[in-house]
Formats: sequence, C-alpha cells, structure tokens
Amino acid sequence: MNPLTVVLSMLTATAVTGPFLVAAFVLGHYNWPAILLGVLLGAFGAAALARRIEHEMKRQDPAWDEHQDRPKAYAIVRPRSDDRRDRVYSRSDRRH
Repeated sequence: MNPLTVVLSMLTATAVTGPFLVAAFVLGHYNWPAILLGVLLGAFGAAALARRIEHEMKRQDPAWDEHQDRPKAYAIVRPRSDDRRDRVYSRSDRRH
C-alpha cells in the first residue's frame, strides 16, 4: 500500500463508515458490537474505495509510468568484517 492509498483511506473512511454507524443507530443497536461491526465494515470499504480512486487517478494521469511505480528490488548488503556475531566486544569497544 503506497502513501497515496493511505491518505485516501483516511479521507474515504469518514464517508464510508458514517452510513454504517447511522444505520446501526437507526435500527436501535446502541451497543459496542454493532459500533465495532460498523467501523470494521467502514474500514474495509474505505480501503477498497481508496485503492479504486488511486487506480483511477493513475489511469487518467498521462505522466504516470507504471514501470517507475513498481517496488524496487532490495540490494544485497554484505556484512562488514567487524560486524561478525562471534566477535566479543570489550567494554571500551561497545557501540552506543
């Protein structure tokens, strides 16, 4: 999930979660399980709607390149010679 989806999820959560909570209150369910169910359904709906909005924004953007947006492969980092686990550090040699 990229940062645009996270921001859109926060924005759409208010619009998606509200109707679930209002419907629960209108039906007379003033308890925690009904509120929790409404919030969970709203969070799921907000995440799905945010992904849909993000894909639509990217589809309509002529400057967006799909190949540049893909995650980069991680580089293999070789351990340094002084980072061996079997080395015993003296008290003055410890890293802070």
